[in-house]
Amino acid sequence: MNTTYREIPLMIEQKLSFIGNSTRAERIGDDYKIYSYSTLIYSSKDNYFSIDRYSHTTTKLQNIIAKVYYKKTIQQMRKEKEYGIELKEYSQY
Repeated sequence: MNTTYREIPLMIEQKLSFIGNSTRAERIGDDYKIYSYSTLIYSSKDNYFSIDRYSHTTTKLQNIIAKVYYKKTIQQMRKEKEYGIELKEYSQY
């Protein structure tokens, strides 16, 4: 059964593997990766989070990740990047 958008924040917070309609997450060793369609959006091991603009569906997932891990919206993070603030400044790792 597919994970719903309502369930995804808790799954991400607990770094659990899941499959949604267009999303999936997997934990491999100490790395946790989240994909939208086939595009890597987040990797904990590489301290990577793509805030680039994609589809509406991917933006929805990015917003969930931003809220869970960075306590910000994806729009706030994009604005901060636009003004020169690096993502690693508010990484929790």
